[in-house]
Amino acid sequence: AADLGQQVSRSLHSCLAPGSGREAPEQILICGGCANIPGVADVISSRVGIPAERGDPLGQMKISTRALAQGVKKDATALLTACGLALRSFD
Repeated sequence: AADLGQQVSRSLHSCLAPGSGREAPEQILICGGCANIPGVADVISSRVGIPAERGDPLGQMKISTRALAQGVKKDATALLTACGLALRSFD
């Protein structure tokens, strides 16, 4: 997790370099498989100085009883793109 925090820190510093015209984000949402690393949000927050939390694209969605709820929740951070595309059909 410390290695990942360092990578995020470097990426943010290069994106937010003076003259880039970008403002620092208010919060970082951690998605993908790395979001399941215990303590990763705390490490990233401490390295970058911006609050971080595990992104949950499922939010308050109801999970079908046919789905294994625990498995779906564990894999939720890897489903961000799929959930976003699925929700577009409701607009």
